[in-house]
Amino acid sequence: MKHITFVSLIVLIAAVSALLFSSKDNLGTLHNSGCSAEAEPLYKRFLAMSKMMGPAPGQKTSAELDDTMSCSLWLFKEGRYQEFIPIAEKAIRLAERELGRDHLDTVTLVNFLAVANDSEGKYTEAEALFKRVLTSREKMFGPKHLLVAHVLNNLGVLYRDQGKYA
Repeated sequence: MKHITFVSLIVLIAAVSALLFSSKDNLGTLHNSGCSAEAEPLYKRFLAMSKMMGPAPGQKTSAELDDTMSCSLWLFKEGRYQEFIPIAEKAIRLAERELGRDHLDTVTLVNFLAVANDSEGKYTEAEALFKRVLTSREKMFGPKHLLVAHVLNNLGVLYRDQGKYA
């Protein structure tokens, strides 16, 4: 399990993302219930921080995307990569359509797909996907962010798996 540290990090990111989505709903409810003086600054701050992490306020993702993402993440976590790959590809298509190509959730799914392809020995596909993730994350976070470093590490593992040493 050469990607266990990375997988653990991504599962944690997915959990935090889910927590943030529920926090947005909770803050919105607090704001709408008349507690605006306390909630409004928190809600505005949250919305500013979560622009790349979720749909725009009021925008919902489809049940199909939610279900496909959940199923694919479960299969990934279970290490069932052959089953994961086609479902993840479908989830990525849906996420690109609903959230955008460079949305954090879309890019995270692409990264999972790259790890699965690497684990299945599909190195050409994995390399192209890791490079896509690297480009998107550098654009989102800058070249010195931890998530960028993890993609660089995964590319290094991929090259090592292929015997490509400098």
